[in-house]
Amino acid sequence: MPTPTARDLFLDAIGTIGNLYPAPRTLGRALALLRDPDSDVADIAALIGQDPALAADVLRCANSAAYGVGVHVAAIDQAVQKIGSSETIRILGRVITQGMTRQHLANYGIDAEDFWAESLFNGIFMETLARTTRAVDIDDAYLAGLLRFIGRLAINQTMHAFGAGVFWDGVESLSAWEQSNVGVTHAEAGGILLRRWQISDTVALAVESQDWIESAESPIAIVQALHFAASVLPSGLEPAFFTTGSERPVAVRLQDPFVRANGLSEEGVVDLIEQTRADFARVRDEHYR
Repeated sequence: MPTPTARDLFLDAIGTIGNLYPAPRTLGRALALLRDPDSDVADIAALIGQDPALAADVLRCANSAAYGVGVHVAAIDQAVQKIGSSETIRILGRVITQGMTRQHLANYGIDAEDFWAESLFNGIFMETLARTTRAVDIDDAYLAGLLRFIGRLAINQTMHAFGAGVFWDGVESLSAWEQSNVGVTHAEAGGILLRRWQISDTVALAVESQDWIESAESPIAIVQALHFAASVLPSGLEPAFFTTGSERPVAVRLQDPFVRANGLSEEGVVDLIEQTRADFARVRDEHYR
């Protein structure tokens, strides 16, 4: 019998890892209901209500100043009616992703706060990009950005479960380090997780394709969009990038198919990032402080 490879061991372990987090499956089912014009608000409320902690967080967000003062809601169906399906998707995505990223990625040297911040920043950037270009579905874009790095969670936990004392040195590329130690990149691991959780195939495809050179030429706009985002946003421990006034240079490949198709300029992309920084600070202050 052949000796199992690092990839084989990872694929065996990822099923267990996926089961540790039941909430993302709720997100996948809620997405289907929220996008179905024939679905009933009561069905959506019942689904979210199966997870009391998730339901409490949704109500807290829906009653925050971000969604207007003076209109307090006490039930999930009221919250969905108050804020609408798209905002419900955003709240669910934020709450569920924050729950999963609320831990240190010790093998990567990334702490929980930075893991969450990078995920949230990517989600807001993709949403801003979608609103600006109108090239991709806003909800899919937001979730693809928010979940861009979720594969790192699976890889880190697999390494921990195997007792592997392997740590990223900050010099080797993350993709090369992941591939050499577990046989998959975080992008591929993310795609596997999102499909197991039955979250949109479109979002899963974008996440797993984010680093492929070929994905830049994909006919699927969201794949191009996330690949473009991956080329201009950090992919490691750079928390200073998320704050207004960061001087990190932004390199925009003007021949990128998404850039060409949507008439983006280097100045325009810098403006998008600055808008994302402002929105990131607002969301963080409104919901997480």
